[in-house]
Amino acid sequence: MKKRITSILSLFILSGIFFVSCQPDANKIPPCFNGVQDNGETGVDCGGTDCAPCPPTCNDGVQNQGETEVDCGGPNCEPCPTCFDGIQNGDEEGVDCGGTECLPCPATCDDQMMNGQEEGVDCGGPDCVACNPNVLEFSATIDGEPMEGPIGNGTILLGTINVTGNSGDLTVSITFAANIDPGSYSIPVTASGFVSDNSVSPPILFIGQSGDLIILTHDKANKTISGTFTINGLSDTGDAIEVSNGSFSMSY
Repeated sequence: MKKRITSILSLFILSGIFFVSCQPDANKIPPCFNGVQDNGETGVDCGGTDCAPCPPTCNDGVQNQGETEVDCGGPNCEPCPTCFDGIQNGDEEGVDCGGTECLPCPATCDDQMMNGQEEGVDCGGPDCVACNPNVLEFSATIDGEPMEGPIGNGTILLGTINVTGNSGDLTVSITFAANIDPGSYSIPVTASGFVSDNSVSPPILFIGQSGDLIILTHDKANKTISGTFTINGLSDTGDAIEVSNGSFSMSY
């Protein structure tokens, strides 16, 4: 009798252990209702192989829910960019111009590129000021290749002098204070420099991260200046460019 009671008691204890051990799994919240994006879900508790599809949104990369184009337009999303909405959006380079969809932006006389009908960088042609006829010399080597017959230009505006050389699709520019004296200066601390590759649209701009500018002569009365320079530039995509053996001698 005692042995039978012991067996029954052991069975009861084992049943209790089995019952308790099963409870955590039984009480677990199903994956598609746990408020967490897991188990291959494409959103919180939606999508993937096990959960209901996620509701459409304006940033899911799919043209749905009445959108005019992918993730824009229709009753729920922001209007799609157009070339006539008075806003610089999409891949426009200016307001309603440039990029892959709109007409090219008109050339300006202060974009530091030779475009439109300009005869030099931001000078000449029917719209810009005449290029300085007393430009004497500009030369530079870009990534080991000398610039071929660069067109030089020197301008003064708002207390700064800009010296520019343009050759084909490449523009090199150095800007510094108009009252600068002969001596050594660093880029970008006391002078700035950049290179623009205009062979693509929009142009790739390399901002000078380091370099030097040496002013050899500066006749402030007659507005003539000469010097040498180097520029180590970097684009916003991380590409590098090196300008060496730069020199100029011109009026502004």
